[in-house]
Order: sequence, then C-alpha cells, then structure tokens
Amino acid sequence: MRKLKTTILLSLCSIFMLQSQEIERLKHELTFAKTDTSKVWQYRDLAYYYQTVDSDSAIYFAYRGYDLAKFLQFPSGKIWCLYQVGRAYENNNQLDSTFAIYNRSLQIAQRYNDSLSRAKLLNAIGVTHYFSGNFHDALIYYNQGFLLSDSLDYQEGIAYALNNMAVIYRLQRRYDKALEIYDKSLEIKTEEKDTVGIINSLYNKGLAYSYLGQFEESLSTLTESKILSEKYREPDANIANIDIGIGVAHYNLGNISEAKKFLNDGIQFSERITPEKVSAMAYLGAIDVMEGRTAEGLKRIEEAYEITVSSGRKELLRTVLKERALASERAGNFLIATESWKAYSSISDSLNQESSQWAMKEMQARFELKDKETTISLQKLQLEKEASQKRWYLISGIFLALVLIIIVLFLRKILKQRKQLTLEVSRKEEALNENDLLLQEMHHRTKNNLQLLNSILSLHSRNIDNPIAQKALQSSRDSVGAIGLLHHQLYKTKDLRKVHFQPYVNELCDYFRKAFSLEDRKISLSCKCEDFSVDIDKAIPLGLIMNEMVTNAIKHAFESGEPGEISLNVTSQLGKITIEVEDNGVGIPSESESTTGTGRKLIKIFSDKFKADFDYINKDKGTLARFSIPA
Repeated sequence: MRKLKTTILLSLCSIFMLQSQEIERLKHELTFAKTDTSKVWQYRDLAYYYQTVDSDSAIYFAYRGYDLAKFLQFPSGKIWCLYQVGRAYENNNQLDSTFAIYNRSLQIAQRYNDSLSRAKLLNAIGVTHYFSGNFHDALIYYNQGFLLSDSLDYQEGIAYALNNMAVIYRLQRRYDKALEIYDKSLEIKTEEKDTVGIINSLYNKGLAYSYLGQFEESLSTLTESKILSEKYREPDANIANIDIGIGVAHYNLGNISEAKKFLNDGIQFSERITPEKVSAMAYLGAIDVMEGRTAEGLKRIEEAYEITVSSGRKELLRTVLKERALASERAGNFLIATESWKAYSSISDSLNQESSQWAMKEMQARFELKDKETTISLQKLQLEKEASQKRWYLISGIFLALVLIIIVLFLRKILKQRKQLTLEVSRKEEALNENDLLLQEMHHRTKNNLQLLNSILSLHSRNIDNPIAQKALQSSRDSVGAIGLLHHQLYKTKDLRKVHFQPYVNELCDYFRKAFSLEDRKISLSCKCEDFSVDIDKAIPLGLIMNEMVTNAIKHAFESGEPGEISLNVTSQLGKITIEVEDNGVGIPSESESTTGTGRKLIKIFSDKFKADFDYINKDKGTLARFSIPA
C-alpha cells in the first residue's frame, strides 16, 4: 500500500515538474521567437500546460496567441488558441463562457472549410453540453462529430465521439448499448496504439459494467485500465477516477478493506471536486458507519449530499441518497433514512421518465439532423452548380472563337467521313440482307431435300419385305421429318439462328398424327410447349429426341387396336429444358429397357453430349419418359 502511494505521488510530482519545466522553457523561447505562426503555437502550448496549474494564466496566453494569429491571418491558430480559452473556462465550471468560445472557434472553422477542426470542436461542444446536463444537445453534437470524422476517415475523432455517446447511453441506463459503443471505440484506439484512449475506453467500460451490476467484470476492466496507466505513466490518464471506480467495485463485491484503500487513494489524488470524488466520499462515509465511526461517516455522507444537491447531478444524487439512507438506518436515524428513501424513490422515477424522454428526443434529433444534412447538401450542390456554371460561361466565352474556327476547319472532313461511313454501313447492311436471304434459301432447299429423302425412304420401305428393315427405314423417315420441320420453321422466321420452339412442337405433333394415323387408331396426342427459342445446334438434337420418345410411345404403349392417350409437355424453367412424354398404355416391358435400340442409343449419345438427364418411369398405368437438358 505504501509502495503504491509512493509510486503515484512520485508520478504526480514528476508530471507537475515536467509541466513546470515545459512552461519555463516555452516562456524562455517566447522572448526570442519571431512573430510568425510558430509563436502562435508556443502561446497555445503555454495555455495547454497552464490548464491544470493556473486557469487565468491559460486564458491570458491563449488570448495572446489568438491576437497574434488574427494579426497574421492564421485561421488554425485562432481556432485552437480560442479552444484553450474554452477549456480553461470549462475547468472553472463557467460553461456559458465555454459555449460562447467554442462556438466562435466553430464559426472560424466553418468559414475556412477546416473540416478536421470542425469535427474536433463538435465533439468538444458535445462534452460541454454533457457537463451542463443537456444530454439531448450533447448527443446531437457527438453525432455530428462522428459523421464528419467518419467522412474524413479521422479515426481518433470517430473513437472520441463514440466514447462520448456511450457515456450518455450509460447515464440513460442503456448500458448494453454503451458497452457496444465502448468496444468499437476500444478497437479503434487499439489499432492506433493510443494508450490514453485505450485507458479511457477501459475505464468507461468498467463504469458501464458497474451500472449493470456486473461488478466482477467492472473490477477486471478497471484494473486493466489502472495497470496500463501505471505502466506507461500517461499524464492524461485520470488515475484518481480509476481508483475510485475500482473502490466502488470492491465495495459492491463486499471487499470492504480493498474498497476503502482504493477510495482513499482516489480522493487523495483527485485535484478538484468531481462526481467521482463525491461518490467516493459517500462510499467512504458508509464504510465508516459500518466500522463504527458513525459520526465521522455520517458527516462525510452529508458533505457529499450537500455538494450533490447543489450540483444538480441526479444520477450522482441517487447514489448518494441510497448510501445516506443505508448509513442512517445503521446509525438508527430512521427519520433521515425515511426522508432519503423517499427522495431516492422520487429521483429514480424522475430518471426513468427522463430516459423515456431522452429516447424520444434522440429519435427526433436523428430525423432533424438527417433533414438538416440533406438541406445543407442540397444547398452546397446548388452553390457548386452555380459556381460551375459561371466557370463554364467564362471558359466558353474565352474559347468560343477558337471553337468556331475548329468547327469550320474540320466540318468538311467530318461530313466527308460521315458520308463514307454511311456508304460503308449501307454496303454492310446490303451484304447482311443478302446473307440472310441466302441462309433462308438454304433452309428452304434443305427442307425440300429432306422431303425428297423422306419420299425416297418411303419408296424403299414399300419394296422391302423384311420387317426389321422396314422398321429401321420408318425410324429414319421420322427423324428426317423432324429435322425437316426445323428447317421449315427457320425458313418462316426472321431469326435464322434460333428456332421458335412452340410452333415447331405443334407442327411436329401434327406430323405424328398424320404419319401414324393416330385418329384412325383412336390414339389421342396432346401437345403443350412453353413459348421460348432454342439455338439451331441444340434444336436438332431436341427434335430427334422428341421424335424418338413420341414414336416409342405410339409403337409400344398400346396393344393392337387399343385406344389410348399420349401427352407431350415441353418446358423451359430454372435453366433447364424438359421434355416429358406420358402415356396410359401397358407400361415398360422388360425387353424395352435394354439399351440395344437405336432410339435409346441416340438419346444416350445426346444425353452424354449435353450432360442431360433421361428417365423412364413405370407408372401404375402407363409410362412417363423425361428428358432434361441445360438450356
């Protein structure tokens, strides 16, 4: 314990000595400094180091820097010297003056389009609103600072705004939301190796855990923050507040001796009255009452109570009232205990009501901010548009004569080139039309040749008595007929590279009805086909496959003289073309399942080529043949 106190005292002394040395060094350098921007920053640095030593001196040197920056027309110097003035007023709890100074700095940053300074100042104004208890406006400024920092990819500003928003969420008892934002902030600070930022984020996480009643997590996180503070001896790390937070965690975990030690350390090294110091006074008073020092403990609690009442901090007042009520009960002073519990209940109700109001205000603020940003963006776009138009008019006026000369010089050349291009396009169109006519004529002649071939095969089949040969010739005639119908379709259409499949299937079915005398055999053939087109290279195999599937059903599905029904259904869905032929005939006889048939071999060849699927499904009555190919 003594060793720790000695270490902390030495650290504080060394920090104070370093500050004093820096102040003296800067004062010495000022006596020889040239009147330029470097001297402005020296005044700013002097004000910075005086913040914790003498606020009046900080204000004095900051104004000296501002006046010099104004004389030198140095906007950044004006902004950040005024910022130091605002900090000094904030340290003295003169928040109205702080607002006025920060807003002056913000106006300068806006006037000179200094977006980075604007982002920093928006966060600073948010902090001042937070200290004044105006959480609604604090969140608005934090959010503005966050959005601007994010647009600039200013990671430190993003983390700072997130951290500050999380503090307000913590005060609004939205602790889960606060922890989520602290984690984001901690991640950014860790990536940037910002030790002070890491320490502060860990400290804030520890407080959030404490408000959630997760005191083990609070103790662990705050201890990690303290270890980093002592390891790197960061002057900006608030070790006193960290000690108080650790003491509160120990107190709620029942570790009274440890709580007492850390709370005393926190109060001892806290330089001014802060909410953390006041809460530590209340907890130490409660410990005094527990340990029998009733008068001393109650006095401490009353002192904390009086400070809290005058501060107007409701969250802190609730904490002090609770400890005041518990300590009064232990001391037997039930009148004060009852009074404290009533006040505690009243302020808890008030805080809960404020939480609901904050949530509504935050939502409204977001909508207003978005609307405002949209309006500003539109105005900015309008101004940019007007400026762009003015520049364009100016440039147009200057180069108008030159443009006219260029137009005159190249007009003949352009017209000549255009004429040549028109003639060339006309020739190409004529050639394409001629090619289309030739291709159409080719399909027409191919169709006629296939019809001739069909007739020749018909003549041969009449002169052959062998049933097997007749069957083979008939199968060939059917295939030739199917291909001939394809060329007939291509001949009738304008697109000579694709087959419109629906009319082709209908004509193919008409062909089957006539070729096999289906009406006389009392066999009904119904055909359905979705409206789609197929490339000629794929249409021919599909036509042959349909021919094989339908003729196979006509030939094998029905016994001699038996009536029946055959349906052909062609669909193109989900990237696949599917052909289904279904009949209500005798089913698949065992011998038809062999793969020795020419038709089945043909289907297998096309299945392998196009990676298609083919199945025969034997139903209770009839057969379903399905062929599916990628479209």
